[in-house]
Amino acid sequence: FGLVVWQPAFLLVVPATAALARRRPPGWEVLVLVLGAGWLTATFMALTMHGWWWPGRQVVVVLPALVLVVAWSAGLDAASEWTALLPGLLLAGAGTGLVNPAVAEAALGVVPASRVATGAAINNTFRQVGVAVGVAALGALLQYRVDGKLHELLPADIAGQDGLAAIVSSGAVGAATGAAPPESAGLVAEAAQVAFVHGLNGLFVVSAVVA
Repeated sequence: FGLVVWQPAFLLVVPATAALARRRPPGWEVLVLVLGAGWLTATFMALTMHGWWWPGRQVVVVLPALVLVVAWSAGLDAASEWTALLPGLLLAGAGTGLVNPAVAEAALGVVPASRVATGAAINNTFRQVGVAVGVAALGALLQYRVDGKLHELLPADIAGQDGLAAIVSSGAVGAATGAAPPESAGLVAEAAQVAFVHGLNGLFVVSAVVA
């Protein structure tokens, strides 16, 4: 992505780290360690892109690994803890960060030096459009799968409530439970958890196939 996309995060690194060190919430050392490791790794990759770890090798190695990580994350169930997603998110985040500079350099390397600005603009435009379209498509798929699972698990009069699938798709299981009749709150809570995980697993599979 272009510099503008990452500039806010870059500017917030120092105050965020300082706030963590000052307040010292539980686990703040791990957060600082992960943040520092990420930035050090990115700096190392930027300094060695023209050596052994050149862009073509990065893309060939990292992109297939990302596909495997995303596919591996699709084995969730309603009893899974949030930590079940942590390894996949860490690996996918690291892989995306490592391959982004390589993709940008490859895109700019095919245009003449006099048209580098045009190449960068086209590259960023298509990537931003791809992100917007991808988020919209995956969001619609998530709600579709959640809605189908809710109709499978709940009585038709409850599953057909306006906005129930949208509420569950946003992750607001508590709000979905509160909107249900009191006698059905427990059933809705359980169905909402199962439906959300069902939709999320579908997103992981589709993302791996598309990638």
